[in-house]
Amino acid sequence: MRPLTLWQTISRIGRPGAAITVMDLRRPDNESRAKFLLEKYAGDAPAILKEDFYNSLLAAYTPGEITDQLQLAGLGYLELTLPSDRHWMVTGSLAG
Repeated sequence: MRPLTLWQTISRIGRPGAAITVMDLRRPDNESRAKFLLEKYAGDAPAILKEDFYNSLLAAYTPGEITDQLQLAGLGYLELTLPSDRHWMVTGSLAG
């Protein structure tokens, strides 16, 4: 998926004042941290689920990449927070 498509679509079809909340995994700083998160949150999961979670962590966007995407889509005024050790979240209301 092209991530900018998501943000551009929100900007294009969202009504002024619409509440926005988007949350997803964030990429850890390194593979060691990804392995730590894997064991912390999926240590007892079946191997296929562990593999999927690990690959998802490594494929996720960093907060900096999300900030860049928001700027490119004209949504830089939305708030980016890090609600957990493995997620980012964008919230706010669309400007009118």
